[in-house]
Amino acid sequence: EDLEGGGGVGELFVEYLDEEEVEEYDVILFDTFDPLTHVFEENEDIDEDAFWEAVYLSLSADGILIMQLSKESMEQSSILSSFGHVLDFMENRLNMKKVHFYEEPHATANPKDNNLLYLISCKSEKCNINWHATPSEFEYFLHERTYRMRPNVTTPLFTYYDGATAQHYRMPHKRYENLYCATMTEAYECTLMRDYKTTPKIDATQFQVSQSAIGERAGRGVFTKVDVTKGSVIGREAAHLAIHFSAVTHEILYFLYMEYDGMETKALR
Repeated sequence: EDLEGGGGVGELFVEYLDEEEVEEYDVILFDTFDPLTHVFEENEDIDEDAFWEAVYLSLSADGILIMQLSKESMEQSSILSSFGHVLDFMENRLNMKKVHFYEEPHATANPKDNNLLYLISCKSEKCNINWHATPSEFEYFLHERTYRMRPNVTTPLFTYYDGATAQHYRMPHKRYENLYCATMTEAYECTLMRDYKTTPKIDATQFQVSQSAIGERAGRGVFTKVDVTKGSVIGREAAHLAIHFSAVTHEILYFLYMEYDGMETKALR
């Protein structure tokens, strides 16, 4: 149904508030530019507060809301202004737990046009597992959730989309990172980036693994050679050497460990 037309989805969502049971959706996609303002300019009879309350209630517990925030010919200043307004609205007014933005470079015919900016806002934090999935994990999810092709079909279902492409969408442009920190000035990651030159740093050489001096059977541990002040950044010079296991990878490793442990226990019996 058309969100902008009379009797369309806009009115339909508001009507849900009067029903005892609201139908829930896993994904709500706004096929219109900047619905935070555009919908109500075209439909003056729709109550804005009631509309967004209905949209929020219509999302399932792990529901996702998607909308387009820019057009091909928009100035960068207008795009950034829209970005800040929507970010504040989703996090503070609509109480969405996670908000992500991505640029689509393939949606415009003219290479000189701006990339289209899209928003993905999540009702729960679970969507971060998929959003931050590694390329291998994403391709596994893609394989599991895709219908199998018929034997006589030879054209691949996904010609230009795979795990590496999905990871590219996950990395926003630097200008959106700057705008986020200009809007969310108290966010810890923004404070760390802004004050990294003056933040106390403790390098990895100031730590050692040794026997605990608490007692004879206290065991070994990691101890610092210097006093570590509150707010210090530890081991920044060696951060690029870290090995990161995503949440899904950790879950798979734990599952395999438990399964192997169970098989070993049965073998001993």
